[in-house]
Amino acid sequence: MTMRLLDRRALLSMGGAAVVLPTVACASAGVVDTPSPLSPLSDLAEAGAPQTWAAQAAAALDPGVEALFLEGLPYQGRTTRVFAIRGRPEGAGPHPGIVLVHGGGGTAYAEWVQRWAAAGFVAISVAVEGQTDAQGSGGRDRWVRHQWAGPARDGIYGDIDRPVADQWMFHAVGAAILARNLLKADPSVVPDRVGLCGTSWGGVITATTIGLVPDFAFAIPIYGAGYLDRMDNQYASLARRQSYAALWEPGLRLARYRNPSLWINWPGDQHFSLDVHALSYGEVAGVHAVALRPGMRHNHSAGWSAPESYAFARSVIETGSPWGVMRSASVTGGRAQAEFSSSKPLVSGELVWSPDQGHTGQRAWTTVTADVRQGPDGYSLSAALPAEARGWFINAKSGDLILSSDFQSRQI
Repeated sequence: MTMRLLDRRALLSMGGAAVVLPTVACASAGVVDTPSPLSPLSDLAEAGAPQTWAAQAAAALDPGVEALFLEGLPYQGRTTRVFAIRGRPEGAGPHPGIVLVHGGGGTAYAEWVQRWAAAGFVAISVAVEGQTDAQGSGGRDRWVRHQWAGPARDGIYGDIDRPVADQWMFHAVGAAILARNLLKADPSVVPDRVGLCGTSWGGVITATTIGLVPDFAFAIPIYGAGYLDRMDNQYASLARRQSYAALWEPGLRLARYRNPSLWINWPGDQHFSLDVHALSYGEVAGVHAVALRPGMRHNHSAGWSAPESYAFARSVIETGSPWGVMRSASVTGGRAQAEFSSSKPLVSGELVWSPDQGHTGQRAWTTVTADVRQGPDGYSLSAALPAEARGWFINAKSGDLILSSDFQSRQI
């Protein structure tokens, strides 16, 4: 299938030279306008659908699921393509849509697409490192790269000193936007009901993209978020890279996003801590929901198996709002308390707390039962908070769904 070609003129004009970064304000000072080096990505949202070509998937595909290449962004003077897998739900539609972005070591996944198609969405999963879904030889060659590949990820923004249009994050965000454009031009998709979901590095890409192109109907970052340079783990090296803080920090632009978002994580995650997650969802202008799942683990299948993403997206599409959100959180008289609004019954709850400091993924966490009380304005959950608790959150449960409070912390 061939669709209208992408206008590359603005991008090609950037391809050969380094860009001087502008001076930008701290994220806490408010919304930062898109810096000029990233303006072509924002402009890409108006470029229309990319050209597409048929592709061959290695995975077994359900009926209604297909592999394809999308026209990608120019890279070092040559054209690129993005391998993708797209699936459609049963029925004539039109349907809502969703763009899916994998994390490190991942690719475009047929199973992820098929799960979203079963939930009623036209879903497209993009491979953002020039790979297909065919197994490679292992290690960094886990997936076979195709002949039209753009850049692969170079560690943690390891290519940040290259020309901006040659950097991997530029191309990864571009792939998400191009997939968005393709869905919006699809007659079987409702154009203003296209969401974005990413896992791990895909969550970082999601948090970056919604600040540059804030018209996604909903966003679901899983694990990945902004403020990576504030963590005490492998990302701490970014604290020494002023160019990350000035250009790629998602928090610079998250306040531009005014639609609903769901942030999924777990307290044992070694990569993305609960506090930087909280900093990130604290920046978005739209309503946000949180799902913190003890014992979740960090991998793609754990991400797409979490039922909260599908319930959240369906609720936003059908009602305009998440099915549940936290209204407030507080500590009174030695008890942690959280107030929730929910269209589903909240039948049980728990307080998850830790006395430790440092990266939340390296802390010991204790779970105790929380009291649940339903009132005319929603639900109130509370539990005794130990005096030594430095970090905590409250989970409310409705069947297999978790609705969490924002992550809370204090100095002792």
